Amino acid sequence: MPVNDDTAGVIKSADRLFQIVETLKDLDGATVTELSDHLDLPPSTTHRYLKTLHQQGYVDKRNGEYHLGLKFLDIGGYVRHSKPVRREIKPTVRELAQETNEAASFIMEHRGLGVFVYRETSESGVNTEVRLGKRSSLHLSSGGKAILANLPEERIEDILDHHGLPQKTTQSIQDREELLTELEEIRERGYAIARSEHTDGVNSVGAPVRLSDGTVLGAITIVGPAFRMQGERLTEELPPLLLGKINEFVLNFSHS
Repeated sequence: MPVNDDTAGVIKSADRLFQIVETLKDLDGATVTELSDHLDLPPSTTHRYLKTLHQQGYVDKRNGEYHLGLKFLDIGGYVRHSKPVRREIKPTVRELAQETNEAASFIMEHRGLGVFVYRETSESGVNTEVRLGKRSSLHLSSGGKAILANLPEERIEDILDHHGLPQKTTQSIQDREELLTELEEIRERGYAIARSEHTDGVNSVGAPVRLSDGTVLGAITIVGPAFRMQGERLTEELPPLLLGKINEFVLNFSHS
């Protein structure tokens, strides 16, 4: 199952429009000139696209810069709430955050990347740069590695061929064979651990949400500062709690 979709028949103008939207997000706003330079487009062409987006309410203009508009919030909210698993899994994620006094999140795989779908943070939970909807390479997080470990071998190879192993910290896995060896270990024990692999000083434990038929809905992770999540707490205490909560969720979800 390839990650890349067949690009034959793609409408170039629509493709360019979404490139502009993605670039505005990545740059956190930009002027016409900045967008034109970034996308190698004539300023007049860039301006026409921005004008269209502005008229439709998808882009706002402030002090000469264009920013994504709140209309995207409506679309994002619809997508989030249209996923039954997100609604069902919220109590489980919330319970884990409360019982561990850390942050907990649910991620799903989409086109070879991990997408953060839901997150709960306790009063002392760590606030990371991760926001809902943010995409990240699967090998960088415990939840992502838990998902990868439960995909068919051909699918894993395809994802790694397409996305590679981008580095976020000095602890990010850079060697393909090292990752594949760790994925085998994750399959055997049922959960994954990440130590400062996505964000310096932040550790996590994650496990797949897997139905009885083998379908992997996503993964739940418990995330916290390395000084709290280390030693036996990280490797002995939290994994059984996480696996127990997931098993309870799967049982209820399968019979709902």
